[in-house]
Amino acid sequence: MRKIILIAILILMMSCTPSFQEIPVDYKGNFPTGTFRAVIGDEEVFTNGPDIVNVTIYNPPVTVGCFNETEDFFCPFAIVITISDASAEKFAGMTSDLEAEDDYLSKNLTLYFENEKFDELRISSELKGVKKNDIMIHGSGTGKSEREAIKDAEQKHDKLVHTFLDVK
Repeated sequence: MRKIILIAILILMMSCTPSFQEIPVDYKGNFPTGTFRAVIGDEEVFTNGPDIVNVTIYNPPVTVGCFNETEDFFCPFAIVITISDASAEKFAGMTSDLEAEDDYLSKNLTLYFENEKFDELRISSELKGVKKNDIMIHGSGTGKSEREAIKDAEQKHDKLVHTFLDVK
């Protein structure tokens, strides 16, 4: 009996643990370069297209719990992208000139999707001048219910992934 309960617990844990898939990018120009952009200050660090070489997605996209604030629910998601060596070197060069304030650099990495600010990531002072190829992109879905927020998060996630992978 004890063995059956342990097996049931393991199966439950495995089914709740998100899996991930790494997908190489084969850019063909379906989404114009610049649909997604990352900038520090006024300078572009990388964009969708040849600058992004790999995308890691999680299944399911919403891997941590949703929460509600006031009347809305929020469901976060994350995507890891691997940028080209040239873009990583550009990141290192741009961050080497920034001042460290507490544990972060003086400027953020601002992400734009379809010319609208999507997210702003603080850059750890440990990354000053460091060539960093893997970057985690965060987003969230919102809705009046948890189900609506999950659906919104999944749609935003899929739109970003399709842009990164250049798949319509």
